[in-house]
Amino acid sequence: MNHFVLIHGGGFGAWCWYKTIALLEEVGYRVTVVDLTGSGIHSFDTNNIASLSQYIQPSLIFFKSLLMERRLVLHHF
Repeated sequence: MNHFVLIHGGGFGAWCWYKTIALLEEVGYRVTVVDLTGSGIHSFDTNNIASLSQYIQPSLIFFKSLLMERRLVLHHF
């Protein structure tokens, strides 16, 4: 089964994918959404984010957990 991991852009959160999640799951795909630092469950004062690596830390943690399970193919849109 294909597994889609959706990551939002700046100024958004995982919530922005709610319609896409429903459509993908409806046809049988597994979907995970990740909130970046300062968004959603990773609330943090965005004025204190000092680097890109700090901003994307939640996605790095998630992808490291997937690397232990399976092969990854990454696409950027």
